[in-house]
Amino acid sequence: MKLGEIQDKIDLLAAQISLILDYQSYDNNFDNLLIVEGSTDRDFLKQSSYLKNNVKCIIANNAFGFKNSLSLQDSPKDNNKNAIIYVVYGLSRIPTLIKIPNGLKRYSIYGMVDMDFNIPNQYVQTNSLFITDTHDLETLMLSTDLDLLGKLDKCQISTNDIRLAFFMAYELGKVKSLLSEKYFPSSPLSSGVNYNLFFNRDNLISLPNVLHLINNIRKRFSSKDLNKIIDELCKKGKRFFDKNGLWKTQFSNFNLSKKPDDFWTTVNGHDILNLLRYIRPDLSSVLPSFSGTGLNRAFEIKLIEKYNFKAFKTTNLYKKMKKEKIVI
Repeated sequence: MKLGEIQDKIDLLAAQISLILDYQSYDNNFDNLLIVEGSTDRDFLKQSSYLKNNVKCIIANNAFGFKNSLSLQDSPKDNNKNAIIYVVYGLSRIPTLIKIPNGLKRYSIYGMVDMDFNIPNQYVQTNSLFITDTHDLETLMLSTDLDLLGKLDKCQISTNDIRLAFFMAYELGKVKSLLSEKYFPSSPLSSGVNYNLFFNRDNLISLPNVLHLINNIRKRFSSKDLNKIIDELCKKGKRFFDKNGLWKTQFSNFNLSKKPDDFWTTVNGHDILNLLRYIRPDLSSVLPSFSGTGLNRAFEIKLIEKYNFKAFKTTNLYKKMKKEKIVI
């Protein structure tokens, strides 16, 4: 994105930011504002005890007064991500973009986002923008604390349960990646989806079945056009799918200790949770008062509670934040 386009995006927010960020509520102990996508990110950083005392961590929804002005994807979560990226990158190029009320201290503004869709390199290189090493914060925890799922109270998740959930999440992540390149930038394959509709009895995903399901929801393509798209994507994804669009690799050949190199940047933390619930329906009873998004939130909280925060210090995310003096 060109700097002029960044300026256009910033202009949509600048006036609102100066009003909605209540600078008077931040005393002189705070020198930096760190804007994160959601409450889980904030809770993770606070519980880590690594965040410096002069850093105020705020959630994007509390920082920005926008609805759809920055939407490049389909979900509000992506709005938060786009807003953080644009503002932090814009400020790195033009520090005076955001107007601070007279007499109030100017804070350095940083942002932290998930690596859950392709972020252009010019943003990645921005010193004040912190990006998770893996697809999202949940997978960052799972990838650095390999025993984390086994620590969850009462769940009694077996190694085979985890292995199967990881295998299926990788299949699903590859399908989402393939679809997002051209036809479906944001797929509706969320927690409410019935996995039986596109995973067969051997837990292999069917690309045509996924496409038919999404198109039934989105109503974007005729049957003729959809069949052409299926043929195109099966050819494009031939490394992973057979000529009929069925996943090639059998579960028996998937090894937890020899996962694909792109595994942690492909799998989605919420997909892993939902697939665990699909594999083990009794898992929902561990969190009886939650459902849907609430269950995802409860899962995130439990991961944070059990996470070995010493492992966080091995991540590139921590190292970049350390270099910028945001964490100790």
